[in-house]
Amino acid sequence: MSSSESLTEVGQITASDVDECAEAHSPWEMRHTQFSLGEFRSRSEFVRNERVIVYRQWWNRKVMARGMSPADYVAVGAPANDSVHVNWCGRDLSRERWAWTQPGGEVNYTTSERSDHVVALIRADVLADYRGDTEPASAEDGVHLHCSEEMGRRLAVTIQSILSRYASDPSLLDDPRESQDFESEVLGAVAACANWGPHPEDDRRRRREAWRSAAAYVENRHQPITVPQLAKAVGVSQRTLEYAFHEDLGVTPLQFMRRCRLSGALRDLRSAAPGSPTVTEVGIKWGFGDLGRFAADYRRLFGFLPSQTLNQDQSQVDRLRS
Repeated sequence: MSSSESLTEVGQITASDVDECAEAHSPWEMRHTQFSLGEFRSRSEFVRNERVIVYRQWWNRKVMARGMSPADYVAVGAPANDSVHVNWCGRDLSRERWAWTQPGGEVNYTTSERSDHVVALIRADVLADYRGDTEPASAEDGVHLHCSEEMGRRLAVTIQSILSRYASDPSLLDDPRESQDFESEVLGAVAACANWGPHPEDDRRRRREAWRSAAAYVENRHQPITVPQLAKAVGVSQRTLEYAFHEDLGVTPLQFMRRCRLSGALRDLRSAAPGSPTVTEVGIKWGFGDLGRFAADYRRLFGFLPSQTLNQDQSQVDRLRS
């Protein structure tokens, strides 16, 4: 297990019986009962900090569970793939129906054998700040979150992508900003799945002004800031800012900020004099602490590596001088 200065952890938990499995998954307070024959095996992969937890859990036997949801968290969860059956509080879960819990609520569920499910826990006060609401977020019937199949699938994929990313390179979380990006990614995916639109007091003009102000604020910033910091700087809730960017640009604020910094790096590499600066220096200048990820993100956006931009443009300069 790896821990960063931002108190973010990534790791795995294994269990060899249902009691051990239940005890390992704090802050849930659940009692598990095994209902099919054979040796029990469970494995979980997780990324967590004090505000947000995501995990994917597998086990190989039919299980019934009863108990209390986490006291300070809102939880959402669903099967990780369509072949898994989970009945949550009397109804089967699917891409269009996710499990939902309010803090400290009574819950029960049963799973099929070979269960595979994904879960996100968000501290209730963090979710309230994100939404800009004084009232807690809630689902239609209190225990099920209804959404479109596309948004449900996207949330499941987002959780799995986060787990895969940090399992393959836990050192990414040594940067506190990465932990904040992880939070924003989870909050945005849950909000999209829940179809939380803008705050009722917001109108389209105000949202457009918000994203334009935010764009102007970040376009020439070399060092990254978090989405909550950006929302505070332009005077709106994070929920409103996320909605505003999606409504007019089709991207999240986080994606916009990264693309602005990548575009700044592109400009610097294109205008670089021979011998200076290096790709590393440009990457660091624009706030990319992980240079491997910088190169991968750069190539994904522009179709070529930063070193190719630098070498191509310096070769053009050399030709003009010869």
